[in-house]
Amino acid sequence: MTGPSVDVAKGVIAPMRRAADAPPIMVSAAYLVALNALISNVQPLILGAMAKDFGLTDAHLGYVSAAFVSCNTLMTATGPFWVRRVDWRLCAFLGLFWAVLALGAGAIASQLVAVLGVFGFIGLMKGLVFVPSFATLGDATNPDRGYGVSIVLQGVTAAAVAAVLSMWVIPQFGVRGVFVTLALLTATGLPATLLLPGRREVSTDADEVALPVGAPLLSRAALAAILALLATMAMGGAVAGFWYYVERIGVARGVAPTVIGLTLSLTALSSILTSGLVAWLGGRVPSLTIALAGVAVMLLAFISLHLPPISGFIVANLLFALGWGFAVPGFWALLRRVDVTNRLFVAAPAANGVAASAIGLLSGVIISRWGYDGQIACSAILLCVSAALALVASRASPKPIPRDQPASAF
Repeated sequence: MTGPSVDVAKGVIAPMRRAADAPPIMVSAAYLVALNALISNVQPLILGAMAKDFGLTDAHLGYVSAAFVSCNTLMTATGPFWVRRVDWRLCAFLGLFWAVLALGAGAIASQLVAVLGVFGFIGLMKGLVFVPSFATLGDATNPDRGYGVSIVLQGVTAAAVAAVLSMWVIPQFGVRGVFVTLALLTATGLPATLLLPGRREVSTDADEVALPVGAPLLSRAALAAILALLATMAMGGAVAGFWYYVERIGVARGVAPTVIGLTLSLTALSSILTSGLVAWLGGRVPSLTIALAGVAVMLLAFISLHLPPISGFIVANLLFALGWGFAVPGFWALLRRVDVTNRLFVAAPAANGVAASAIGLLSGVIISRWGYDGQIACSAILLCVSAALALVASRASPKPIPRDQPASAF
């Protein structure tokens, strides 16, 4: 692969074949993104094992969860400030190496303070791995494909690990076995870090148009990216507002626990189908279209809750998962495509985390006053807001710059 030729006078990058376009690199980066999400995806099993073996209360478990999420969000939120300044391969390798050691230390920890320290450190290190991996996928010619693959791998990995932990590891070895299993699984990502690009050059959509190179984060040129980031945040808040309480919504509607459990298991397959479709399309459908399709399907899921309780609950959750599989890679790819800063897009998952935390704080008030219908209505409003912001961001994106003209100042 040849590197880009940069015309300093014109401030643009010439067409190139990008590193992340190579399937091994794309799959490696997607797998590392999936590993970053693994602890969150199997967190209920981890916390349950800790409550049983360590005797932690619900409040203690909340602290443990918050330690990981807050530290991981902190690291990814700062990503725009350092992602283009570090060696991606080295950064990801060191982060994953220290995460493996921290998980191993978790197997011998027993005091709450030690557990909090372990989870906080793991969150920081996983964020250190995530940012360059996410940036690698975003720098591909078709970021939709890489982000779609990462969601597929998240679903497959989470389902497989959850099955192994619940059916074998936890009954046989308890929480210490969970830490050892996660450490071994995390170590499988070390070879993948060596396939990441060992550089941090700015990459743009130069295959089609020449865009300004690395616009400032706080500039007029960055307006479209900021709006797309806010759209991603609104979408994340809408998803969290429904998903956090989906089990309680089922109970309130008289759905049997076995039906709830089976339905939630099937949702993983639904999201894999649509995110897999996004990966297969690989940019042949505009990112905005995919994002809006995800919003529309999730809104349809909320409407389907008006069907008879059992069938309505099943249909709503399957549709919601299908929409989520479209929306997440769609919004991520849209943000990347309009981001002429070439850095702000790596904060997308952090924006989702902030939104989810805010929704968690507000949900109690909403549900106490308007019930679960009010909570669902708030999620629907947030989805509409996300769609509107995505449309505005798409229109506010800087216009293509002719190749024979210099990049204008914004």
